[in-house]
Amino acid sequence: MRASLPRVPPWGLPPLPALRPRSPRRAKHRNRYRIGQAIATLFAAIGWLMVVGALGATVASVMQPGLATQYGLPNLLTGAAGALFLGLLTVVIALAARARFDHANATLELVAINRAQFGVEYP
Repeated sequence: MRASLPRVPPWGLPPLPALRPRSPRRAKHRNRYRIGQAIATLFAAIGWLMVVGALGATVASVMQPGLATQYGLPNLLTGAAGALFLGLLTVVIALAARARFDHANATLELVAINRAQFGVEYP
């Protein structure tokens, strides 16, 4: 029987040994985008208030016949649909901004972990 050889990947290079961290300390990381995240959360809250207001306006325009005869039901429903769309658009944009800030924080944390792992110190 043949002796077992180490498994070589198809591209012909042997596998590299796993890198070991130089120090077991945890890299310090802080949230650098607190204000941006707070503003994104504020815009999301404003967007949800717009959605609730648009739904409330729709229900009010359908339930009260005085509003429908005075302003016209199609006009009220069109305005409510526009407010609903703008509210949902505001929520989506705010959530995308929040995700971008979270991603930037995660990237900075990974860089800090790698710097601590390989012993690189920057001021």
